[in-house]
Amino acid sequence: MKIPNENPFAASGAFWIQPAGDLSPDSFECFRKVFFSDEIHAVLFISADTDFIIYLDGQEIFRGQFPDYRHRKTWTAVPLNLQRGTHVLAILVYACGKAFSTGVRGCMSMICTLKQGPRVLLSSDCSWKAKLHSSILSGIQQIRTSQLGFVMTIDARKEEDWTAKNFDDRSWPYAVPWIPSDGICRIDLEQRPVPPPRLCGRTVFKPVKAGWISRTKEYPSYAQTVSQGDRIAFESLENVFDTLPDGDLLSRSLPNFPENNRNAADTLRGFMLISDTLEENTGFIEIEIKAPEGTLIDISHGEHLADGTVRAFVGGRNFTDRLICHDGWNSIAFPFRRIGARYLQIHVFPPDPAERIRIRYLGIQRFETALPPLTSFTAVPRGMTDHLRETAARTLLMCMHDHYEDCPWREQSLYAYDSRNQMLFGYCLWGNYPFARASLDLLGKGMGDNGLLNMCAPNEPGSLKIILFSHVWISAVREYTLYSGDFSLFRKYRSQIQKMVHHILQKTDPDTGLLLEPFGQDLWNFTEWVPGLEGVYRPSAKDVQRFSAPYNAYAAEALESCADLLQMDSTNSDEEEAYLRKRILTLKQAVHQAFFIPAENLYASFVNPDRTLCSERHLHTQYLMLSLEITPDPLKQAVFQASLQGHMPFSFSPLLYQMRALTEISPASRKYVREYADSKFCAMLHCGATTFWEVEEGEKAFSKAGSLCHAWSSIHAWYYGTVTLGIRPAKPGFREFFVRIDPGTFQSASGDMPVPGGVIHCEWTRNPDGSLNVSIVHPQACRPLFQPFEEAPYANVRTESV
Repeated sequence: MKIPNENPFAASGAFWIQPAGDLSPDSFECFRKVFFSDEIHAVLFISADTDFIIYLDGQEIFRGQFPDYRHRKTWTAVPLNLQRGTHVLAILVYACGKAFSTGVRGCMSMICTLKQGPRVLLSSDCSWKAKLHSSILSGIQQIRTSQLGFVMTIDARKEEDWTAKNFDDRSWPYAVPWIPSDGICRIDLEQRPVPPPRLCGRTVFKPVKAGWISRTKEYPSYAQTVSQGDRIAFESLENVFDTLPDGDLLSRSLPNFPENNRNAADTLRGFMLISDTLEENTGFIEIEIKAPEGTLIDISHGEHLADGTVRAFVGGRNFTDRLICHDGWNSIAFPFRRIGARYLQIHVFPPDPAERIRIRYLGIQRFETALPPLTSFTAVPRGMTDHLRETAARTLLMCMHDHYEDCPWREQSLYAYDSRNQMLFGYCLWGNYPFARASLDLLGKGMGDNGLLNMCAPNEPGSLKIILFSHVWISAVREYTLYSGDFSLFRKYRSQIQKMVHHILQKTDPDTGLLLEPFGQDLWNFTEWVPGLEGVYRPSAKDVQRFSAPYNAYAAEALESCADLLQMDSTNSDEEEAYLRKRILTLKQAVHQAFFIPAENLYASFVNPDRTLCSERHLHTQYLMLSLEITPDPLKQAVFQASLQGHMPFSFSPLLYQMRALTEISPASRKYVREYADSKFCAMLHCGATTFWEVEEGEKAFSKAGSLCHAWSSIHAWYYGTVTLGIRPAKPGFREFFVRIDPGTFQSASGDMPVPGGVIHCEWTRNPDGSLNVSIVHPQACRPLFQPFEEAPYANVRTESV
């Protein structure tokens, strides 16, 4: 069925609706409509704030609103096959109503229309019934994290089968129109840019730890209560549960606690259980439990058990939701609250300590993005290669849903820097260009008057901005265009990119030729999570007291990316590109002159206004200068050698610059960077990691808030395709591509690089003298350019176009 590109709600009679009454943030809204239909194929068009789940005749058929802006929302087309008869369409909408880094405040309403071709079957209007959900409690507003929004509270005692056909909704009030307010005069609509993630089945349920609990105090958050108000006496699983023949767990009667607790009227007694899903997963908490009415269950989730339990409360972050059971079997899925976790921990408090509780399942309903098949790659000797690549791919998958995310556990936020890495890594595995385009577009819509993008997207106007992340976005647009061959994104944002470049060049210091960082109340000059580069807030000009090498380097890369985009685009005039090339050359020369220290063969990270060097040295700075061609060629080997001396802090976020720099300098630098990456990430695998960590310290980092699944660490996905196979685009869409192979310690390798319209297949074997026999099979529209490294010349080359 053909889906229209124009606004499907125009002339349909549909308007935005919501339940009657005052709505508070963190609301769960139920909409119902009974209708009659012939046997037809129809399409439901829907947009909601913030998220939705659609039920037809009591069965879930679709879920997933694309994250968008308050005045620029997306609609989704959902095909329906209807039998002749009466049906009920039920839609559950979650209205967050408050800004977090994963979303904006929005309009807290819904619009939909059901069509058969141009014929309108029904539309959202005041004939719909609407009310707040009875058992998913609205308005609790207990914040999970500043990025992720609120935790969830379900009181199953109030459960209604409201999605069923035979449910009596006569007592429900009618929906009311949403009235534009709070700065929203109108809402522009466009089609959802990528398919939504999909439910992929349950994880395993593996009980691993148990114990008895006494609770004497309720804290402001469920997570605090679990972490600080509960006393746990650990026991073996066998001492807490009987295992039934069907695999269910049946809790034993609670033991006597110490007298001062057992007789206290305000003390709850219960048990705890931890379930291991065996690997990092993303999705929705699910539990099946048979319990008496009023049984209280707090469900915590986390990525590890480093403390002996799930780390539910971390630096003000709350990773615990609450369920109150009805009598009998409770089969509960927590909607909308997507989590990233490996472990689930429940604290269960029956109203009568003598009651026995039966547990059938505690795990995660996986919710994952559908991707093309993973491209092939093998190398001999294999060693840890397969494990490294597969773990990199899984880490990336866990950090992709509607858009790229930095990590699934703590933030789920779209950052320009993180996502730029994820895109490049993913291009080598899946060639997922539409997904990359959607994320770049979402980021691009968040530019302010100062020529900088919001730190995350979608975010409110005036949100915090990380200065260099805006520059990296321009570079990511260039790379997207180069890999995909699609110029539509650049053409959409060309004037915006030119405005951003203008803002960069406006702050050129006339004496040094260097660029001054911008300042403002909402600006953060963050570079990397290491001492000296974490950045500070600079609200006024007096706070900008020195020149920054990383800022100037990233700005130079942004300017060069803009010039490259102009060069690649056939609609460009050469004048603007030539002007930028001249400015870039001048800037790079000024940066080298200002920051290079001949006595050390290193670059300082900062220079004072009087041109004296500051004491800070960072590997990040060295790798930027090397990879962005700021360092003159004769000095590159010396800078590399000097960077190995002493200890300069370095994390994983700028790994791409390290790789790009050191794979081009010399055989020694190639060997070093290969061994560096393998040692860091093999160490994680030896610790049992199923996804790669945010930083080397793992969960201990950031005051025990380190993520164990962070996509910027998936560098091996890029390395094996770009370095080991050596395939790199030279012209947009791989019309020309480089074959630049570093064999490393491998004797042979083969694999595919996804490109628009197919794959480039590369196979090579090493001869005793170090030379390579290379075979390339490529689409007819592509042409290889062979660029061997000095230590691995190509003895025999075979090419074939298909």
